[in-house]
Amino acid sequence: MGKFGILLLILMFVFYPRVAHAYIDPGTGSLFFQLFFIIITAILSAFAFFYNKIIKVFSAIIGFFIKKDKEGEKSPLQKK
Repeated sequence: MGKFGILLLILMFVFYPRVAHAYIDPGTGSLFFQLFFIIITAILSAFAFFYNKIIKVFSAIIGFFIKKDKEGEKSPLQKK
């Protein structure tokens, strides 16, 4: 962005109206509501689809840090 772009950006912020007389119609609110639930559903579906792989990865990470002592005693993080 050159000097002209910076000047244009400054002028836009200086002369841009401070108050917006905007209206959000019910259709826009419905759109945001649907979009929110679509995103949540997609995240939950992806988690359900990859659940076993996610559990295997975390089990491998936890298993890396949980090891038996030299005497054969279990570490405090292992299940009894």
